[in-house]
Amino acid sequence: MTEALQLRNQSMQRFQQALESSVEQAQKTANTLEQYLDIAAISTGRASFYNTQEEQVAAESNAHATLLAVDRGIYALMAGLPGASDRSLQQILQHLLDAPRQAEQSYLLSEDEEATVLAWICEQLPITRLLKLFVSMRQARVNNARARKLILRSILGSHRLPLWCTRYRKKLRLALSHAWGQRMTSILCAILKKPEDAREKHEKRILQQQVLRFAPAHKAASLCECVSFLFGNEAEDAKEPLLRSYHEAKSSLEAGRLLPYETLEGLRSTYHKDRTSAEVLELTKKQLTDGQKIGLQRKAEESQVTVEMDPLRYDATRLYLYAYARGMTQEIRKALKQKAQEAAGLFPIQADRVGILVDASASMAGHDSQALRPIATSLAVCDMLQEAARIEAFVEIAGGRVDEQTQMLLPEGESSLAMGLIRLLKKGPDTLFILSDGYENAPAGRLAEVIEQARKLGLKMPIYQLSPVVAAESAGVRSLAPTQIATLPINAAHQMGLPFFKAMLQQEPQKALPLLCTELWCGLQKKQLAQKKRTNKPLASSETAELNAPQPPAMSAAS
Repeated sequence: MTEALQLRNQSMQRFQQALESSVEQAQKTANTLEQYLDIAAISTGRASFYNTQEEQVAAESNAHATLLAVDRGIYALMAGLPGASDRSLQQILQHLLDAPRQAEQSYLLSEDEEATVLAWICEQLPITRLLKLFVSMRQARVNNARARKLILRSILGSHRLPLWCTRYRKKLRLALSHAWGQRMTSILCAILKKPEDAREKHEKRILQQQVLRFAPAHKAASLCECVSFLFGNEAEDAKEPLLRSYHEAKSSLEAGRLLPYETLEGLRSTYHKDRTSAEVLELTKKQLTDGQKIGLQRKAEESQVTVEMDPLRYDATRLYLYAYARGMTQEIRKALKQKAQEAAGLFPIQADRVGILVDASASMAGHDSQALRPIATSLAVCDMLQEAARIEAFVEIAGGRVDEQTQMLLPEGESSLAMGLIRLLKKGPDTLFILSDGYENAPAGRLAEVIEQARKLGLKMPIYQLSPVVAAESAGVRSLAPTQIATLPINAAHQMGLPFFKAMLQQEPQKALPLLCTELWCGLQKKQLAQKKRTNKPLASSETAELNAPQPPAMSAAS
């Protein structure tokens, strides 16, 4: 066994011993983590139907800060949770970079191990979210050595930098100038303006230390071109096709067909005002991302441009949101059916007869900033639960109405969940799921009363509340019946692992916590090393041993 693996095992053993020696400490840590899991799964930092954006952000920030205070190693490992949102990864990255490690403290992860997690997060985040984070770090003046190195490595080490340069030029420039500082940025710009053979020896050394060391030697010329372009030096004879296309598109719109849609549209509005947006869409439709293809369908239709979209490339929630905007079609229904079947195969709970109560009251429409996302998520999960039933599934809708034009369920009215629950109980399910944001008002508290009475009459059936919305006043998911049912967060039908980690913590925190941390650490390590292997980077002998080491027993709801 390698030294790294031995140290990891020793660390986890100490962690488990500490938990076992104090039931109170284990429960306290589990409670903190439970609250954090709600935030990690479904917090968006946006307003909900009942909470303002400020309230939601405050609840989110408190959950992150509280878990970080327990142990920064445990906090870092939460990045590996299945189903953790991109926003939660952003928050973890910023909190860990902003909070210095205390030399006198002992953490679950060493400094190098924490750096491994930070690098992994950067690889997982979409570039739009990563750059947004880097820019916010600039505004917050987070500029320590770890932050600077992470920014430079994430940007300059990517093989996608030429594309990013033409799409996110301003944000890349802000992030890099923050990492280098104003003086070094000016020095590098001056050096890069010179031809390579005219650069002094000390200038080449500076370029190597600040730029070239983050990419392979054969990418040096391309990297210099990209950085120079970002800071305003557009070479007419650029070797990078995208940079050359950007320059030529100023004279000829057709020359920009390799560019991203939004980039060429910007050039058209500046240099080709006599040309139309429809022409830009036609020229760049092969360059569109999956998100752009689904988002531009209406514009494509109005412009009489065919933009092909494969529904199977989108998750079920996104497809439901598309159906709300454009109407339900047979193609979308077919894709939703397949998505539900795939997600059901991963669902950890086995049940013969499943009861599903869907809250379709007005609050499930969500806030305008994320309109209809709560009900879209619930409908996607409802589809999955129906497919997961081994014999039969029963569905009851509380509130709402079906739109005649789109054939979609529209959230409307108050939530009379209790009556829906009674109807379901009469059908005799063996497991029951309530899809709701946790707010009941027709009347408030009636659902809990029904469940309590049913329990007294001998009802032992498991009941789960699955919620797609954070309630700021609850600092997590708002429960409809706190002492009667398990209340779990959901953000997607195909990502149910995180909610059931929470359920495990509620049952046996002393066993679940160390097992969770061990599994997350091993999973993160293997994913990063596998990525390194895929990109043909040499692995050290210790890394090869870790990559081939057996994985700990997987956590599941059954365990």
